[in-house]
Amino acid sequence: ESDTVKCLVGRLEELLVEMRSVMERQFHDDRAPPDEDDDGIGRGGVHPSKERERQARKRRKENLLLMIGHCLRGLALLGKGADAESAFARVAIMPIIRSKLSMGKLDEGGSRGECAGLFFLLDDIANTVASMYGSILRVSEGMFAPAERDVNVEHGNGNANEHENDNTAKGWSTPMEVDLVTCGVWVPVATALMADPGIKMAIFSPGIANVLQLSVALRG
Repeated sequence: ESDTVKCLVGRLEELLVEMRSVMERQFHDDRAPPDEDDDGIGRGGVHPSKERERQARKRRKENLLLMIGHCLRGLALLGKGADAESAFARVAIMPIIRSKLSMGKLDEGGSRGECAGLFFLLDDIANTVASMYGSILRVSEGMFAPAERDVNVEHGNGNANEHENDNTAKGWSTPMEVDLVTCGVWVPVATALMADPGIKMAIFSPGIANVLQLSVALRG
C-alpha cells in the first residue's frame, strides 16, 4: 500500500507541475498583443497556428484534470486524503505564497506595522490560486463534497415533514475525504503567515507600537 501511495503522490505532483506550466502559457498568450502579419491575420482575429495551440492546450488541460481526479480518488480510497492535500499545498500553493508574501506587500498602503496591505495580499493570492488551479478545486469539491442525508428516514422515523422541527430532519454525511480548499490552500496560507516572525508579530500583535507609545506618552 505504501508503494501505491508514493506512486500516486508522485504522479499527482508531476501532473500539478504540468498544469502550472499549461496555465502559465495560457496567461502569457492571453496577455500577448494580437498578431499583425502582412496579410492582416490577427487584426480582429486569431492566427491559425495560435488557435491550434489554444485548442491543443485546452485538450491537454482537460486530460490533466481527468488524471488529477483519478489520483485524488485513488488516494481517498486508500484513506490517504491528507497526502493529496499536502502534495497540492507543497507543489501548487506554496510557490504562489512565496512569490507574493513579504513585509513590503503586507504594509503596502499604510505605515510600517499597520498591515494595511493584508486584505489586498490575501485577495491577490486567492485570485492567483483561482485562476491557476480553480478547475482542480472545482473538480475536487464536486468529487468529495459531502452529500445531504435524511436523518429521520435513515433512523426509520418516517417522513421528515411529519416532525415538528424540520430543521433537525436533515444532516450531512461523513467529512470530505479530500479538502483541497481548506487544507490545500488556506492552511498553507495561515501557516506561512505564522512561520515568519516579523509577519506574525505584525498581524497578531495586540497593538501598533508607535500608536501605543504615543498613547502612553500623552497620558504620562
